Amino acid sequence: LSYKDVGTAAMLSRASGFIVNRKAVFCLPGSPDAASLGLKKLILPEVGHLLHELHR
Repeated sequence: LSYKDVGTAAMLSRASGFIVNRKAVFCLPGSPDAASLGLKKLILPEVGHLLHELHR
C-alpha cells in the first residue's frame, strides 16, 4: 500500500499475494478502505500477469 494514500501505516499493512495449488491467494489489510486500495492498486493492475502465471 502506498505511503501517499495511508501514511506511515503503509509499513504495517504487509499486503501480499501468493499462488497456492494453482490458486491466487491475497492477504490484505483488515480495514475496508485499505482492502479496497489493495484491490484497486495492487491486484487488479496485475490480473493479466496473474492469469498467465496460473495457466503456465
